[in-house]
This record gives sequence, structure tokens and C-alpha cells, in this order.
Amino acid sequence: MKSVITTMLSKYDIHSKEDADKALREILQEVVLVGIWRAKLFEHMAFYGGTALRILYGLDRFSEDIDFSLLKPTPEFRWAPFASTIEDELKSFGFDFELSQRKKTFKSEVQSAFLKTNTIKALLQVGIPKDLIPGTHPSSLLKIKIEVDTNPVMGFKTTQMMLANPLPIPITTIVISDLFASKMHAALFRSWKNRVKGRDWYDVVWYIRNGHPINLRHFEACLKQNQSIDISEPLTPNSLRSIILEKIQTLDIVAVQDDIRYFIRDKDLLNAWSQEYLSSWIAKLQIVEV
Repeated sequence: MKSVITTMLSKYDIHSKEDADKALREILQEVVLVGIWRAKLFEHMAFYGGTALRILYGLDRFSEDIDFSLLKPTPEFRWAPFASTIEDELKSFGFDFELSQRKKTFKSEVQSAFLKTNTIKALLQVGIPKDLIPGTHPSSLLKIKIEVDTNPVMGFKTTQMMLANPLPIPITTIVISDLFASKMHAALFRSWKNRVKGRDWYDVVWYIRNGHPINLRHFEACLKQNQSIDISEPLTPNSLRSIILEKIQTLDIVAVQDDIRYFIRDKDLLNAWSQEYLSSWIAKLQIVEV
């Protein structure tokens, strides 16, 4: 299994500690997916979010967390029964992780868990050059968060895509027009630490520039379940564009840029970002009703 990890690492251009950390995390995310598959959880959930876009569709930015949606509301879902299977899969590739359920301090329909291990040990196990490790505290913990929405907006469609590495396995995911709908809803209405999450807007632009349409009806379902805004009539393509353009005019572009910066390699791209820049992409938005 070590040779597989070495092959995965070889595709990365690593020149800094930040590069090493991101490479390690991305490799581990893909190993975790194998553990999820081994636990037969893809019979009950679908992979979605930024990490799904990166792994399955080639999104050109780093994504921290691994997000899933149950295929039907199941509020009693917990990660604990599947911990040993996921931990054993990581061990089979040489990684010694412990999975722990996150204790919720407030009511939430998202069940979170953390995979934790010693950072230096994991960097060495994956084959990161030793000269990039000094400066990391010996007791530093590497944490990977996995989350599942136990009360998802229903009506989405799923498909299977193949994970290439570390093993060729099928991954259940949400079709891309529905993924786009949930991402657009997050960009417009997500409440995130009282700040704008610029990564959402980066992903919106990525969908559009890669020619992926948004499912208007699933976006509408997201609005209704989350009671984001009052809508008395079915949305139209024009009304959707109006909602988006109105939101863009209120965005703090500097905050958007600051949030994205860590997650992309070519940071100069952000110099072009403005309300006009985002609005020009919305003019190219493809909308379907399926």
C-alpha cells in the first residue's frame, strides 16, 4: 500500500510546508473515502461539497472537510459504529488515526467526527521530505473533519463515479446540477461565523466556467426547506439571476478574496475579483429544470 501513496504524492509539486500539508490532507481524504466505501456507507449516503468537486470533477482548489448527505433523513445517524472500519482502512495504508464523534454544543442536523493523528508521523509516513517538517511542533495533531447532513433537502439525484486512487472503487455522489444548486444556496444564504465564505463564490464561478448548469427546482427546494426567503411563486431563470445579482452587490469582495487565498495556488487570480467580475459570470449561468 505504501507504493500507492508514493504514486499519489508524486503528482504534487511540493516546495513548502503549506504544500506538504495540503498534499497530505488530500491523499488522506481519498483514503478515508475507501474506508467509507468499505463500511458500506455509500449505500446510505452521497459524497458532496468542495472535496467531492475536487476529487471527482477536478475543482482547482484545496478543500478541507469531507462532506456527505444521507439519502433520506435519519436523525439517529452516528459515526461511532463505523469508526473501526475507517480507522482500519487508514492503518492498511500506514496511517494511525483515531476517529472521534464531535460533541455538539448546539442543535444541529449535521453529525461531525474528527480523524486525528500526530502531524509529523503522518508527514513522514506519506513520504514528505524531512526538510519541510522542521517547525512543526512534536505534539501537533493533524485533524480531518468528516460531516454528514442527517436531514438533507430531498429531491436530489445521485450517480456513481469512480475513485482512481488509492483503489478503484465506486463513489455515490449527487449529480452535478443538484450539487450546483446546493452550492448556490450556500453562497447566497450560508451563515458562517458572521463572515462571507468566499470559497462558495469561487466554486460558483468554477461551475459556470466549466459549463455545468444549475438545477432551478432543487435550488428552490433548498430555499423552501431552509426558509431562506419567502417565495410565493415558482422561481424562474430571471428571478434566480435577480436574487444572485442582488446578493453580489452586497458582498465584501475583500473578505471574499481573503477567504479564498489559502485554498488556491495562483493567488494573483483574485486581483480580478469584483462585483462586476462575479456579475459577468452570472450572465453566463446555465439554468435547467429537471
